[in-house]
Amino acid sequence: PGYNLSLNAGGHMFEGNQKLSNRPYYGLGLGYNFSKTLGFEGLFNYVDTKFSDDNSGNVNVYTLRGELLYHFLPDNEWVPYVAGGLGLMQRDPDNLDEDTDFLFAYGAGLKYFIDKNRALRFDVRHLLNYNDADKDRSSNVVNNLTYGVGFQIQFGGGRAPMESSVPVEAAPEPVAEPAEEKVIVAVAEASAAPVASEEMEQVTGAGIPGEDSGGVVASVKMLDSDLDGVLDTLDKCPNTPEGVLVDYKGCPPVISKPVSLTLNLQFESGSSRILGEHHPELADGAEFIKSNPGSKVVVEGHTDSVGPTNYNLKLSQQRAESVRRYLIENYGIDAQMIGAQGYGETEPVSDNTTAEGRHTNRRVVVTVLP
Repeated sequence: PGYNLSLNAGGHMFEGNQKLSNRPYYGLGLGYNFSKTLGFEGLFNYVDTKFSDDNSGNVNVYTLRGELLYHFLPDNEWVPYVAGGLGLMQRDPDNLDEDTDFLFAYGAGLKYFIDKNRALRFDVRHLLNYNDADKDRSSNVVNNLTYGVGFQIQFGGGRAPMESSVPVEAAPEPVAEPAEEKVIVAVAEASAAPVASEEMEQVTGAGIPGEDSGGVVASVKMLDSDLDGVLDTLDKCPNTPEGVLVDYKGCPPVISKPVSLTLNLQFESGSSRILGEHHPELADGAEFIKSNPGSKVVVEGHTDSVGPTNYNLKLSQQRAESVRRYLIENYGIDAQMIGAQGYGETEPVSDNTTAEGRHTNRRVVVTVLP
């Protein structure tokens, strides 16, 4: 649901027995969409014309009508529709009494969506005017034809100018505290057998000050060379890159299911351009990817349900690709290990009938695959 405002212009053709010259019309429309297919529109048109028999005497013609519109293929960029409704037409000639007709209107049109909130429109209407009080007419029913073009703007009801990816903030991943050095103090009982210092050097890689037998207290310094929090003597995966999460063996954990990080990005309406305000979130995304080395990654783009489905799908793909390209170019992410996929409005995580829900559904997600 949402409102729309239209500015229209075109030609108005009067049937000959009205004795009015065909002239341009200028119009304004205000509509409301009950759903993607069904809408209502109130229209006001104005024509400045003259009597056709002597081309003298100005006549102002005002048309006011309400129409129901039914749209076909509402998710496409090109949206055809049919329309029908009722209204009034008033002719106000100079120095003569005004005359008002009841009318029935029907016709068809075509809208081309430039983006989700703006469209060009093309309209044709047949207007059937009825007035049994005008004795100058040869018939109580006269025909009028209008044809024109217009520009339509969608607004209200969630059709805000900003179509952005603003997701729920994900909880931060735990980060292991690096250990620069670990010191182990070994206490030997008096009855324990003496330990040769050269054997200890093989185990620890460090010299051992101490006594030979009779209750030895020895300070053994053991190092964590890759600063992953696991001592070198226990580290099964030495030289782990800095910042990578590891298990108790010093190895990156094996991912058994996809893990995701949602980025708080707000794009300009209809745009996939990366802005300066996006950089901190993208830095978090890069860190998240690097904490899972060797895993394939997908950047997902999502939208709300406002606007044509095909347009939303195309826009979400463009934004996902823009984020992917930024991560590759600025953080050295392997292009072979990261992809982009736009899902449009097909995977909502909240209710699209509320403003808050639509806000949540507009999101970019970085997913690490197992």
